[in-house]
Amino acid sequence: MEDRKKFSPIEFYRYVTEPIPQNDLDIWLKANDIIIEKSDLFFYFIKSLYVLVDKTYLGNDVVKTQEEVENHFKWCWLKTLNNLKMEGIIFKKKGEHYKYFGNFFIDSFYGERYHYTINKVDTFFSTLFSISDKKTKSELDIYTDLYKTLDKNLL
Repeated sequence: MEDRKKFSPIEFYRYVTEPIPQNDLDIWLKANDIIIEKSDLFFYFIKSLYVLVDKTYLGNDVVKTQEEVENHFKWCWLKTLNNLKMEGIIFKKKGEHYKYFGNFFIDSFYGERYHYTINKVDTFFSTLFSISDKKTKSELDIYTDLYKTLDKNLL
């Protein structure tokens, strides 16, 4: 596992709350070989997956077991990959990206009973992938990790 820096409380506060200047964002994108068009593609992938999960999920009163939740996510995942494949966009079926989104949706979507919080899933990814929005260093780290994970699994 990657070694992380130790932050003082004030450094951590700044890491998660203070936006970085636009010049620093531009340098960050170049230094990490982030291509805006590819970033847009990755957001399209995420949005397609999220919409399918949201629109086809029957709710906690119908989908009751962990196996049913996992099967629903797997069905949505494969359906999203097949839909993108028809557009000439091909991702690997399994990999870090599958594990990441599987865990993310199980933790933040399927187990959530409050509609307000469920909508935050969409807002989270929209904000994360909007390059024109100001970003904190922590948001940039999450964005970069997710970008690189999806990039590794794009064929």
